Amino acid sequence: MVLAVANADDSGRQLRPKDSPGSTPSKPFRPRNDDRQLRQQDLIGGVIKTVDLVLNTLTLTPAPTPAPTLAPTSAPSPASTEQPDEAELLRRRRTG
Repeated sequence: MVLAVANADDSGRQLRPKDSPGSTPSKPFRPRNDDRQLRQQDLIGGVIKTVDLVLNTLTLTPAPTPAPTLAPTSAPSPASTEQPDEAELLRRRRTG
């Protein structure tokens, strides 16, 4: 009885000792930290995939090769001298 009086406040409620767990209503179970961790992992995974895609695109794309520059020539190309024209063919037929 003395204990109850010593631990009671003015309103008549019994006070709990400082080291006892509180009687506050427990919150409904929500794995908030798990949800947050999954979202973080999802975001990090998305960033890693994007960076990987960009790096693969950059490394797999060959560098553009410069177009070959053709020097102007005044002489006919060797391919055109190998094939005789019609006049030459007619001359060969007549002489041959």
